[in-house]
Amino acid sequence: MKRITILALLISAMSMVSLGATKHPVAFAKVPKTVQKLVLKNYTENQVQLVTFQKGIGRTDYMFIVDDETKLVYDDKGQLREAKNKNGVKGELLPKMIMEYVKKTFPHARITEYEFEGSKKEVELNDQMTLVFNKKDRFLRIDD
Repeated sequence: MKRITILALLISAMSMVSLGATKHPVAFAKVPKTVQKLVLKNYTENQVQLVTFQKGIGRTDYMFIVDDETKLVYDDKGQLREAKNKNGVKGELLPKMIMEYVKKTFPHARITEYEFEGSKKEVELNDQMTLVFNKKDRFLRIDD
């Protein structure tokens, strides 16, 4: 009986996670105002080609695809969770301390990807090098 209960709980948890992974299209006007303002600092609403949202455990993420091929993901509180562009992510989108560190340490590099998950932030440069920072934007290490 105990095994059946545990199995049922596992199946239930897995189905909840898989349902949360579904991305749904949403109108730009339906995105929280704080997130709208952050996107509109660097892009016009007309430059935003697609907006989707995804409900997770404890937060909702909003993904924007912009006409310069940038992908942005903000959570519902306005925290940038992800930014990608093979030609380089706009520096204005990223945390100031991280941008300053990259410019100083790797002056000819472009940031092609940024991700903030848990307690670390990762930045991938155009040479495929990955830099890891803590949540206070302090450099930790280089990953391969």
